[in-house]
Amino acid sequence: MTKVWHISRFRERFELPEDVRLDRKTPLHYTKDFVGSGNDDESCNYYNQLMALRSNRSRSSYHKLKGILSDLKSIAGNKSKEYRGYLLDSNFKPASVKEIGRWLGYREKEAEKILQALKDVGLIEHVGMPKFNGSPEKSGRARARPGKTVKRRKPLKRKTNGKAKVKEKEKKRHKVKPQKKVPTPTTQPIKPQPSAKAGRVVQSAAPPELKNTDLLGDVARGMLHRYDPRAKQFALEIYRALKLTWDLNSELGKRELGCFSSLWHSADGSDELWARAVSEAEKIAKRRQNIKKGAVFCTVFKKLEAAYARRKIKEKNYVENAKAS
Repeated sequence: MTKVWHISRFRERFELPEDVRLDRKTPLHYTKDFVGSGNDDESCNYYNQLMALRSNRSRSSYHKLKGILSDLKSIAGNKSKEYRGYLLDSNFKPASVKEIGRWLGYREKEAEKILQALKDVGLIEHVGMPKFNGSPEKSGRARARPGKTVKRRKPLKRKTNGKAKVKEKEKKRHKVKPQKKVPTPTTQPIKPQPSAKAGRVVQSAAPPELKNTDLLGDVARGMLHRYDPRAKQFALEIYRALKLTWDLNSELGKRELGCFSSLWHSADGSDELWARAVSEAEKIAKRRQNIKKGAVFCTVFKKLEAAYARRKIKEKNYVENAKAS
């Protein structure tokens, strides 16, 4: 009879209560381990077997065997429910002593002594190979064998009971019809209309003329949209102070100029803030690479703007308090 190595009472001793309750079919993530003598018969028996393993052996030999038992427990638990607890090879056949030795890093003779020592105290057992019901290679689908055809079931037709027809009617009802194109009215000269009185001709009122906004200059358009006309000059001056090497008409150059302009638009622009920003840009130009100068300047400018705004609020509060007093 073919025999296989098995961890004694694996399910009762090492599987977590949660896995037992759920009847986990997949390989385990964790296994249980006892601390001290335990509080039930199972843990007490396991502790007594460890004490028997320790007797008549050196401390290093005992710890080596206990660590090997832990490795074998992990190998046996890394399987589905049906094969759990058994030491099987990749073909789900009993693993030989030589193969177990390769798993543990020992030669065949040394591995045989280790297994025998664990077997003597009842921690593992050498039992007959059971007949497993399933095979992990079967996936539930019928596989075609050479020379044979597999008959597959036809999908069942579901009875609609008139629901499908109702849905089709609803789709047709909610379907949006394409709108017809409405011809655009053509402008024609206004014809004079004869009045009811004798032979007088009344001219209809003409629509009001629109103002020509194209005549407004760049500065006026900027003021209408609340843009500061000095933003472009500010961006150019910061660009030169940072000593950026990109062409002004290039994509990167336009990006940096737009960024600097937007900073000035969002700020409460003053000559003091302008001067501080230029001096900070000159400092950044000395210690930063070309590609990082713009981003660093944006951060520094926002800090300057916040500090300037706080100072303005303090000055305003001071003036109001002085007037009140």
